[in-house]
Parts: sequence; structure tokens; C-alpha cells
Amino acid sequence: MPNLAYIGGNAEIMYWLELRDYFKKINLPFPVLIPRNAMLFVSEKTLTKTKSLGLEIEDWFRNFASVSKSILLNDNEMAGLLDQEEKSLIDQFDHISAKAELTDKTFGNLVNAEKARQLKSFARMRKRLLRAEKIKQQEKLERLEHLFLKVHPGKIWQERVFNFSVFYSEFGKEWLRNCFDAMDAENSQLIIFSL
Repeated sequence: MPNLAYIGGNAEIMYWLELRDYFKKINLPFPVLIPRNAMLFVSEKTLTKTKSLGLEIEDWFRNFASVSKSILLNDNEMAGLLDQEEKSLIDQFDHISAKAELTDKTFGNLVNAEKARQLKSFARMRKRLLRAEKIKQQEKLERLEHLFLKVHPGKIWQERVFNFSVFYSEFGKEWLRNCFDAMDAENSQLIIFSL
């Protein structure tokens, strides 16, 4: 049982926080909890491919579906048209709704219900457009997924799949020294290394 401090990952820190009342109950000093650093090792090739797709390494920590959607629909003429027409529709319905409520409250409600129905149609069209773009840009989507799996092998954190020996065997003591130099125990952060 640590009596001064515990350094661990976020899940472990959450576990220790659940024990706070127990420590108080048995009159035992609760240790200082320090979130540890996390490291990610990415090849130069992966970084180059990431940049060529117009992404930053931080994008790999966002939801993959939203990243792929933004890439597939980037500069898509139809997506732009849908956005423009939806805004126009909203403006028109807002104008009609304001006038309708002056006539009768229930008429205003009808206009708002119709607005909601029409906006759902835009959501369906966007969903269908994305599906069509996924088929049309299948190769690009596969490249995105391949890159995502380079950063998150098995769709989980890299550190849950590889231990340090994988990198140490390839890059040696200098790699280990670089890791050690980059860490700051007082500043919990994700450290990204290019290999």
C-alpha cells in the first residue's frame, strides 16, 4: 500500500479515488495521486501520410467516424449545397413561423413541426451522401482506417498492445534515454515521438 504517492494511468487513478472514503474510515492517510505520462510512438511515414490527408496527429484522438466523415466530405460540392439550402430553409421557416404565431399559436406550432420534418430530411440526405462517398472513396477510407490502426493498434491505446521491448529492440538505449528525458512526472501529458 503506497503511503506517500501513487503514480498511475487514468483508470487506476479513478479506482484509487473510489477508495478515499475507505481510507478515511480506517484512519489511514490517503496517498497523493499523480497521473502518469503516456507515450505514443509514430513512424515518420505515418506522420507524412497523416499530413498528406490534411490531418494532424491530434485528429487520431477524435472519434474515427467524425474524422473520416470530415475527410470524405471535405470540399464535397453536394455537402456544401445541402448546408446552404438547409440554412435557407431554416431562415424561411423562421420568417413564416414569426408571422404564423401572430395569426394563431397552433398555426405557429404547425409551421415549427413542418420545419422539424424538413430538417430531418436534410439529415437523411447527409447520411445517404456519406454512405455514397464511403463507397466512392473506398480506397481513401481504407487508408484512413489503416493509419488509425497504426496509431491505435486493435483500436485501443498503443501501450496496451506493445511494451517497451518492441521499441527498445529496434532503437536501443538512445530511444530509452530520449523517452526518459521527455518525461516530466509533475506534468501529466501525452508525449508523441516520431520514429
